[in-house]
Amino acid sequence: MLYIMVSTMNLVTSEATQNKLWLNDLADNERLAKSDAQGEILKETQHINRSLSALGEVIFALSYKSSHVPYRFYCNN
Repeated sequence: MLYIMVSTMNLVTSEATQNKLWLNDLADNERLAKSDAQGEILKETQHINRSLSALGEVIFALSYKSSHVPYRFYCNN
């Protein structure tokens, strides 16, 4: 696991904020077809894959300065 400290400064109010952006290596989670995952592990892996795909779409849209960034919050228990 790795985190990046993100610091921002509001130039109008001079208010400063600091946050941590946590990064986690999820390698191997994309190989669902080759695994024998079942039950809860299968569900968790599917959720991780969906999240990684959504993150990729957001990063792509931001990198190309798209007028629409496809961000949605999913919470499927």
